Amino acid sequence: MFDRPPHDGNLSDSERQRLDELEQRFAVEDPGLSYSLRTGRVAASRVDPAKAALVGMIATPVILLALFLGGPVPAVAASVLSLLALVITLSRTTRGPSSGPSVYR
Repeated sequence: MFDRPPHDGNLSDSERQRLDELEQRFAVEDPGLSYSLRTGRVAASRVDPAKAALVGMIATPVILLALFLGGPVPAVAASVLSLLALVITLSRTTRGPSSGPSVYR
């Protein structure tokens, strides 16, 4: 995970091997944090903020309209449906390094 070994000469070979195993396991379990520690940069978000904003811009007037026309029960139902739509949209959206440029990065 790190480019150079630690300068501590007090580590035994078994301790050094265990440290290497922990670093490899850590890199597998949390690659984003591993990337951040290695490069000093925050890992790119896998959520497209443009799509999240679009869902929010559509959901807000729908919730307000449901509140004014139907009362609190339809407004709560519209809120739940909006959150469900947001979760579905964001779970289907995966941004990777090859997804192209974005003005929000």
